[in-house]
Amino acid sequence: MKKILKKFLNNFGLEVRRKPKHGKVLNYDDIYKKKINIDNPIIFDVGTNKGQSIERFKKIFKNPKIFGFEPNPDEYNFTLNKFKNDNDIILKNIALGDKETILPFNVTINTGNSSFYDFNKETDWIKIRSKEFNTNPDNFITKKIDVSCSTLDNFCLINKINHINILKIDTQGYEDKVLDGATKIIDKKVVDFIEMEIM
Repeated sequence: MKKILKKFLNNFGLEVRRKPKHGKVLNYDDIYKKKINIDNPIIFDVGTNKGQSIERFKKIFKNPKIFGFEPNPDEYNFTLNKFKNDNDIILKNIALGDKETILPFNVTINTGNSSFYDFNKETDWIKIRSKEFNTNPDNFITKKIDVSCSTLDNFCLINKINHINILKIDTQGYEDKVLDGATKIIDKKVVDFIEMEIM
């Protein structure tokens, strides 16, 4: 996965580096505070889950406009209710990937681990995670649902979005597909910062 993402980002003149061993290491929030000098940045939160990152961004910036994408209807509705009085939070009950389609989605007992990918029940990771949630690997996935999937390129085109300050992606291994569906906006340098989890 790391090699795929590194190669993908290199195509756009972007480089991935290891964090330095010495000196202060800036986290994402530190970088945003230093580099984004506006109160109302445009932020895309791909993989919103329960809105944890939305809360984080609202602490960093005064009036961010945040587009959140969450394919799990239960978590989407939870987050919609949580931010119902905030007109600057726009939530979409869709996934983002590399094409317009409908895909089966694995909802896990800990919904933050839900993924388009199947789980290898023999790994230590799933055994430890299952134990944390008082279940076993066979029951770690609670259900499969079909979800609508779009692309960032299409979403930005349809909604006339020509600049994104922060693109945060946390999609449990589906990050490369999200980036594949964002090649036009990345190529046009529409996005200032990309923050993502690499698993």
